[in-house]
Amino acid sequence: MGDTELPKEIFEEYLHEVAHKYTAEKYDLINHNCNMFTNDIAEFLIGKGIDKKYWGQAKELLESPAGQMFKPLLLGMQQNIQNPPSGFYN
Repeated sequence: MGDTELPKEIFEEYLHEVAHKYTAEKYDLINHNCNMFTNDIAEFLIGKGIDKKYWGQAKELLESPAGQMFKPLLLGMQQNIQNPPSGFYN
């Protein structure tokens, strides 16, 4: 994708600033997932995000006939991510 000259400390500061946006409670398999995080990081580090085919993948899948069949499963998975058993992330 590219190179960055940003010092590690600046990157760590940025991660600290955006940490509130990327919590388990805010995770959404379709609209706010790891690909969106990767896109934000790439934009910060090299000034351009990842290709939309990656960050739009989940939404595109869900809109397909097969995605509609998997929608209840995906929503159940998301519920488990947002409401994990006690102590799961500790």
